[in-house]
Amino acid sequence: MATMLQLAPEHGGTTFGPFHGMISIGSDPGQCQLMLPSNQGIYPLHATLAETGDTWVISPTSPECGVFVVPPGQQRAWPIQAAQQLAAGSQIIFGTLTGPRFTPQRGGAVGRAATAIGNSTGSRLASEVGRQGMARLLTQSPFRELYQASHRLRSGAFANPYYLVAAVLALGGALVGAGGLSCSGAGYAVYRALMY
Repeated sequence: MATMLQLAPEHGGTTFGPFHGMISIGSDPGQCQLMLPSNQGIYPLHATLAETGDTWVISPTSPECGVFVVPPGQQRAWPIQAAQQLAAGSQIIFGTLTGPRFTPQRGGAVGRAATAIGNSTGSRLASEVGRQGMARLLTQSPFRELYQASHRLRSGAFANPYYLVAAVLALGGALVGAGGLSCSGAGYAVYRALMY
């Protein structure tokens, strides 16, 4: 039977699928059936979800990939670093704790529920096409770098001591190492230190 992945209502409630067999989830459209934006801590191939009879098994592709499971009836998200079987009604969070939250469901049941709440297939398809287009745009340089810089500026991340120390060290190293640089060269060194 097909698997559907439904976003939590606070993330829009969109239903993705149907998927058959193992579902690859990540930011690389060449490897994944479900593509998520990399700016949310999503690796190119982040995790796989496989149907196992009545339930599913979620598997991060490496221990560094952020995958969290919220068991049914609970509020707490539990980090996982290896394959784990999901109970029916569990939610999966990818990237960070505030990342996209999905509930895996059987294809037929989700299709009926989506129709009952008035989501048309056309609007869901248009939403998915728009989301994938925006994700592709934001994962390609220079748009990725511009988006990351604007996100860091809006979130106040540039005030983080890590970025301030990196900028000072990059500027000092560039000026001392080269015997002095033009303003544009020093500005570029600071920019590269802040972006990575």
